[in-house]
Amino acid sequence: MRAPIKTRDLIQLWARAAGMCSHPDCKERLVLDAPEDEPVTLGEAAHIVAQAPTGPRGDRTWPRSRLNSYDNLILLCANHHTLIDRQPLRFPLEHIRTWKAEHEAWVRASTAHTPNPLPWTAIFHEDAARRIDTAAAAAALGPGHHAAETLALRADIDGLGWGATAAQEARTIESLLAATPPDRCRFAVFSLGRIPLAVQLGFLLGDRARVSVYHYHRDQATWHWPSGLKPAPALHLRESRRRRTANPAASLRVSLSARVDPQPAAAVDIEIAAPAPTVRWLHSQHQLTDLSRLYEQALTRIRDLGCTRVHLYYAGPAAGAIAFGRAYNPRMNPPLELYEYTHPNYQPALRLNEA
Repeated sequence: MRAPIKTRDLIQLWARAAGMCSHPDCKERLVLDAPEDEPVTLGEAAHIVAQAPTGPRGDRTWPRSRLNSYDNLILLCANHHTLIDRQPLRFPLEHIRTWKAEHEAWVRASTAHTPNPLPWTAIFHEDAARRIDTAAAAAALGPGHHAAETLALRADIDGLGWGATAAQEARTIESLLAATPPDRCRFAVFSLGRIPLAVQLGFLLGDRARVSVYHYHRDQATWHWPSGLKPAPALHLRESRRRRTANPAASLRVSLSARVDPQPAAAVDIEIAAPAPTVRWLHSQHQLTDLSRLYEQALTRIRDLGCTRVHLYYAGPAAGAIAFGRAYNPRMNPPLELYEYTHPNYQPALRLNEA
């Protein structure tokens, strides 16, 4: 016998969906009133991960205690509930979670009564080959917030080279910080840019302002942070040292979206790695916090070992690279050499904190 859904989870589900079907093309009202009869409830609390492991979108690893929780439920009309369960290959978990997140965000925005929404400066960090849908990105700020100002940073590495492009980015950010009043120093960063420039962007912003970093979730085509996902496996921090080397530097490898192989000899080799690197590794802001914490631990270890330079080889999302830049303290740490992967090897791109 299947356990019933708790009343508190049903109340939360119906309230956040405003009593409407969460399918993006439906929005049907799920409670119908009749002048001379009782209201009719048409909505159904559909499971995102099926209650049974063999059911549609079943997952044997999902904790059974959370199957009936609000995070694993979506409010749908009977037609769309039947549709997603009859065609689970057409409607995988990621699609349904996106429906829920975007529908509830739409409800919040539609019902918000904030007379003075909090203003942000949205920074769109792009590459010549990868452009950002600025309206879709700014919508991720959510109700009660709005992009009062925008800044587009568009790299032209092929035309200007790394040095000139980095200098241009630095001048633009320094001018922005100087021109922004302290009470308006709130920056929402959306990046599809090159990794070395993303690290530099985070480094330039540092702790000089309030910064909120967003990540583009390619499967859902959204900048909204999804809800209801299982916690990501913990990252690993590994260290190895070479006894004989004339290079008192540290190699720091970050394997999040792909495995970074050991690089040319350095005194210390440290790796921060996901157990199973994938381009879908990042789905929570908490992961950025954990990543920054491990990065700071690695830098502390590098300082303790007396290394005079850090070579950073990073395979991961741009949001994580920005978090790295923000966590790097130039007064405490040795110079940071940034590399970009160009098949089949990593190539030096930029240097931070060079005397």
